[in-house]
Amino acid sequence: MSKHNTNVPKIRFPGFIDAWEKRRLVDVADYRNGKAHEQEINEDGEYIVVNSKFVSTDGRVKKYSNALIEPLKTGEIAFVLSDVPNGKAIARTFLVDENNKYSLNQRIAGITPHEDTDSYFLSVLMNRNNYFLKFDNGVGQTNLSKSEVENFSERYPSYEEQVKVGTLFRNLDSLITIHQRKLNHLQERKKGLLQKMFPKNGEDFPELRFPGYTEAWEQQKFSDMLDSSDGIRRGPFGSALKKDFFVPKSDYVVYEQQNAIYDKYETRYNITKEKFDELHRFVVYAGDFIMSGAGTIGRISRVPEGIKQGVFNQALIRMKINPEVTDSEFFLQWMRSNDMQRKLTQANPASAMVNLVPMSEVKEWEVMVPEKAEQAKLGEFFSNLDRLITLHQRKLEHLQKRKKALLQQMFV
Repeated sequence: MSKHNTNVPKIRFPGFIDAWEKRRLVDVADYRNGKAHEQEINEDGEYIVVNSKFVSTDGRVKKYSNALIEPLKTGEIAFVLSDVPNGKAIARTFLVDENNKYSLNQRIAGITPHEDTDSYFLSVLMNRNNYFLKFDNGVGQTNLSKSEVENFSERYPSYEEQVKVGTLFRNLDSLITIHQRKLNHLQERKKGLLQKMFPKNGEDFPELRFPGYTEAWEQQKFSDMLDSSDGIRRGPFGSALKKDFFVPKSDYVVYEQQNAIYDKYETRYNITKEKFDELHRFVVYAGDFIMSGAGTIGRISRVPEGIKQGVFNQALIRMKINPEVTDSEFFLQWMRSNDMQRKLTQANPASAMVNLVPMSEVKEWEVMVPEKAEQAKLGEFFSNLDRLITLHQRKLEHLQKRKKALLQQMFV
């Protein structure tokens, strides 16, 4: 390692020892602005316009005819110049591949690396760099100028080391993209199957079924799926569970909305045994379902075994099923489905706000339900699909964390 150890990264490829050198962007690449495109879209045009949304659309945006373009060549970098305050698009980079033809709009700059600058290395280096983010004051719209971009100053290694680093991140990004697509595919697959394996409105049979099940689904009230004596209960009034009642340490806890939203059962607040006994009607038991009733509404979680003894607060709704007629996993998957989430969070006709439907109304809903044996089949099927989705989600998160760590250690 060079004696100039403050100018080298923590992690390097073998054989590279020289210090990285400070350079401005104007010394390593050429800059040009995009231009405004007319609103008319030429559906047969061969150029895809890159705008500030390219991060979320993977570059697949409107196509324009050749007469309207500011083309990008393979290996060039599209760089976002303008975004709303604290937006996530400002200073994003998009490296042009050889599979599509792209054109810049007026909010995007084209960065052309010089021959002795690796394009992927430069793209990673510029992407959301703190130098550019400092111009976002959170008040007016951020608009990076040509001089601000060209004066971007960072440390660069030799071209050979740039290629090594760039190739590493190119491969890592490709792997992240693959897992993201697999995850998206599984999520879309589940969404489609939920639509096909539950009857459509007004119908008694789903489009897809497991072999051996031929009977029509039966219409019944939502409350018929629940415990007849304590099927739905809203949390206690705020005055019954104020922060004044919380104690630093106890064997009894308070479950909150975050437990339902994130499906995790860590707790923040404790109460005395006396308060716990007083609120006995609001005790949470394994197998119960808790649903968020304020803010982020309609999220539901099944209470697992082994939790601490506790009560649920005023922002939660607790449901108990009738296990003789309702399969627990089926109920969970059904309540989490997009159709049920939309139904639970219908907008108030007199307001633009989204509200949770009153539980008195939910109890009276007419719903279509199969026999319990078919419920169990459906619940198990979608539970297995959820586990596969979770597996890919974790792999993706691991790769994203790995990339973040390497970015911190492989650049100066």
